[in-house]
Amino acid sequence: MLARNGHIETLYQNPDQIFSRNVPHYFLVEKGQTVQKTLDVNDGNWRGLSKGKITFKTGDSLTVVYNVPVSDEARKAGVWYGVVSAVAAVP
Repeated sequence: MLARNGHIETLYQNPDQIFSRNVPHYFLVEKGQTVQKTLDVNDGNWRGLSKGKITFKTGDSLTVVYNVPVSDEARKAGVWYGVVSAVAAVP
């Protein structure tokens, strides 16, 4: 979600991507560690209300939500599932 000048725009991942298969993958985050991921909303896999390239400007506020739904496979493998979010302001 992008908040700018009192307006909110929701961006979401393209649900029409074609996958040949899902492959289990994980990385371990130890207590006290942080993880930094780059999010490119202009890579062709994201949709929003605006047309064209999405740019971030000073004063924008971004909220990112990552959701991994529960599945029988996740339960059997003993891996994490759930929702995590982060908020950041563009300096």
